[in-house]
Amino acid sequence: MAYLVRALTLALSFLAAPSTVWAWGEDGHAIVAEIAQRRLTPTGAALVAGLLPKGASLASVASWADDVRPDHPETRRWHYVGIPMGAATYDPLRDCPSRPEGDCIVAAIERARLDMHCAPEPAARTDALKLLVHLMGDLHQPMHAIAADHLGTRRKVLLNWAGQACTHDCEAPPPTTNMHVLWDTTLVRKASLSWGGYVDRLEAGWLKEADAAAVAAGTPADWASETHGIGLAMYALVPPDNVIDTTYYRAALPVLDQQLGKAGLRLAHEINAAVTCPKP
Repeated sequence: MAYLVRALTLALSFLAAPSTVWAWGEDGHAIVAEIAQRRLTPTGAALVAGLLPKGASLASVASWADDVRPDHPETRRWHYVGIPMGAATYDPLRDCPSRPEGDCIVAAIERARLDMHCAPEPAARTDALKLLVHLMGDLHQPMHAIAADHLGTRRKVLLNWAGQACTHDCEAPPPTTNMHVLWDTTLVRKASLSWGGYVDRLEAGWLKEADAAAVAAGTPADWASETHGIGLAMYALVPPDNVIDTTYYRAALPVLDQQLGKAGLRLAHEINAAVTCPKP
C-alpha cells in the first residue's frame, strides 16, 4: 500500500487541477474540527493525543493540508471530486481517475482513515489524521463536489446584501466574487461570528436536533453524492443576473449549518471507529 508519507515526498509539477481551489477557509475547518473534538470517545481521544503534539487540538491542525498543498501538487485533487452537473451520483471510474496531481477526495479519505491507524511510520499516521480532519471538511463544501465552472471558481457573482453588526473578521468582502469563494469563506463570515461562536450556535441549533448515528451512516462515496446534490441546488438558486442578495443568504445559511454540522459529526465517527489493519 502506498502510504501518505510516500505520496508526500513526490516532486511532481503537472498542475491540471484549478489552482485557486480551497475550502471553507480556516474558520470553517476549525468549526468542523471543534464539533468532532467535542464528540471523541475515550478511544478516539487517545488516538488523537497519541498522534498530535501535547495540547494540540483538531482545530489547530485543521488547515494543515492547505498549508502543505502548494509544495505538494500531487495532493491537489485530494481536496475535491468533480462530479458532472448531469450526474446524480459519484462514479469512481469517471470522477476519481489516478492522475499526477492526485485522484480525488473520496479515495484520499479512504486512504487517510486507514493510514491513521496502519501506516508503519509514526509521522505518516500523524499526517493521515491531519489530512482526514481537513478533507472531511472539504467533502461537505457544496462546490467541492460539482465539476461546473471549475468547481464554481469561474462562476462570477455580485454580492448585494444588507450589512450586519460586525463582531468578527470585519474586513468587507469584495463586491464581486465567485461561487467557490462564496461558499469557502464569504457565507461563513456573513454570519459575523468567531468560529467558536459559530460552533456554539450550531450546538444550540442544528446539532441539538441532529441524529448523530443516522448522519454518520454511509461512506465517503455516499457523502460525496449527497454534497453533489446540495451543490446543484445551491447553483440553481443563483438568479440569472448572478446577484447574491439577502434572499440567497437566508436560503443558504441553513444549508451551511447542516454541512458544517454533518462534517463534524462524520469526522468524529471516523476518528472513533475501530479499524482492522491489513496484514503485511
